[in-house]
Amino acid sequence: MHALMIVIGTLALALHAATGIGAELRIFAVGSVAPILRELAPEFEHATGNKVVYFASTSGATLKRIRGEPGDVAIISTPMQQALEQSGDIVKGSATVFAKSSAGFAVRKGTTLEVKSLDQLRSAILGAGSIALVDPERGSTLGTRVQTFADKLGVGEDLRRKAKFYSGGLTVGEAIAKGEADFGVGFIPELMAIANIEVIGPLPGEADYTSLATAAILSASKDAAASRRFIEFLLSPKAQAIIQSKGMQGVKPGG
Repeated sequence: MHALMIVIGTLALALHAATGIGAELRIFAVGSVAPILRELAPEFEHATGNKVVYFASTSGATLKRIRGEPGDVAIISTPMQQALEQSGDIVKGSATVFAKSSAGFAVRKGTTLEVKSLDQLRSAILGAGSIALVDPERGSTLGTRVQTFADKLGVGEDLRRKAKFYSGGLTVGEAIAKGEADFGVGFIPELMAIANIEVIGPLPGEADYTSLATAAILSASKDAAASRRFIEFLLSPKAQAIIQSKGMQGVKPGG
């Protein structure tokens, strides 16, 4: 009987290793995908029997977590992917682009603001009393991008004087909804997740900022099979439909 239990246990471990069923996955992600992970995680759990625990934050905070904590899957931008492959933190060849996310403007519902050109962007910065941004000091590449572009438009000091910094795109949206800022900049999926605000469009012209959402297996993952299965799930029709419903652009598998 004891020998039989050993055999059963060995077979169960082999099945788990081969299929990635019954695993607990730790996923470290950039903040722009937080709204889709809220829906994708339970869908994946229901479909596979695996458990998903995810952490979404700024690029800098996510990079720190990847390099300092045990995890299985990273959801990152392309520049981060290249750096992490070089450092050996993610498995080479495992990186898969599954969505695109653009940065945009948002205002409190009922507010009128048009920002379809660089001139209008400059005017919006000059006319605002306060502007909500994700804090570059917390590792936000978008926050840095906005400040750099404001400098090019000659309104960098105006932006810095009026800027209110927040921990992520969701908190930027919440600040706009509360009236703490006249407008804010964040990734559109995060802004769309907040009630009582309106996304008025992407950053105009040369200021446009689109990030490729890339999933990769962490080298320290204890379950590569389950990690690979999660990445494959992100390309499934069901996952892609959820991704697009949250304001991100999907991708065609293999494309």
